[in-house]
Amino acid sequence: MPGGRYVCLYCRDARIHSPSYYETIFQFIDEHQLTIKGDAIERTIIDHYMSQNPEDYLSEIQIPVE
Repeated sequence: MPGGRYVCLYCRDARIHSPSYYETIFQFIDEHQLTIKGDAIERTIIDHYMSQNPEDYLSEIQIPVE
């Protein structure tokens, strides 16, 4: 992954299903007057392959900004 500044949001889902996650991260970017520099990256950190408990699931959205 290229170096730089990223706005990150963690969500307690195996996959990022809800558009509300992106609404939250875009609102943060607007409020802090940041400029998006590239495409969003979605990472699954913990899913059903690592834990049978859905409460453990964790994903992350990263958006490069300046």
